[in-house]
Amino acid sequence: MEPIILVNTPPDLFKIVVPFLVLFATIILAARDALTRKIGERLAATQEHRTLAGRIWGFLFQLFVATYGGYFGAGMGILMLGSLSIMGMQDIHKMNALKTPLATVINVTAFVFFAVKRFIDWPTAAILCVGAVTGGYAGARLAKRVNPKLLNMCVVALGFIVSAWLLYKALF
Repeated sequence: MEPIILVNTPPDLFKIVVPFLVLFATIILAARDALTRKIGERLAATQEHRTLAGRIWGFLFQLFVATYGGYFGAGMGILMLGSLSIMGMQDIHKMNALKTPLATVINVTAFVFFAVKRFIDWPTAAILCVGAVTGGYAGARLAKRVNPKLLNMCVVALGFIVSAWLLYKALF
């Protein structure tokens, strides 16, 4: 569903939506520690509590997360932790372990859709893939040497700046 939304979004509307998606992801990143702590407190305060209503609401929230993730992706992990906790999961390690295959399914679904519809420029995608893998490994090594709180603050600040710049470009 999410790739269909993406390819059917008019470019002018997409230009307006993207700054808000970047802002939303930035806010999630900025509030990540508080959200994770809140989820942890909720889980610690309750015993395993899986109700039908919780599963339904959690499933519906996960459907939103999947749609958002296939459309944009940033901040999807913390949203998934929220949906899994709504469903009644309590073990944060199990929740983290489950969110990886869920994110994989979301991203593979989007990838297959784009590949089948021939929306992928393969030479460009290959260059981006090499850059992403190289940047991922190099970035992880570099990030280990940087104070995590400082790194998070810089990424959040950059997210707010990028959001404002994208909104400015979309409006003017």
